[in-house]
Amino acid sequence: MKYGSLIIEKKEYVLLKRILNISSYAKDFDTQRAIKCLNDNLKNAQILDEEDVPKDVIRFNSNILVEFNENLTPLTALYSMPTMLKFPSFS
Repeated sequence: MKYGSLIIEKKEYVLLKRILNISSYAKDFDTQRAIKCLNDNLKNAQILDEEDVPKDVIRFNSNILVEFNENLTPLTALYSMPTMLKFPSFS
């Protein structure tokens, strides 16, 4: 990890914690394990004001390219309030 721990902007941290709290009722074991892993990483995260977040940190609504098996796939980290809190997703 470039910065040693996760970096997240304060408002996005609050939103993510809300999403994780709602998602904690998931029945799927893999989803529960992923939520626990993210919660564990958030315990050591740097929570910063918006102006202090480095420009190369992926945030909500960031457009990114993910490489897997030599293929590039464009993704956008999305969220929608308040109706989609139950269904956070990447598109």
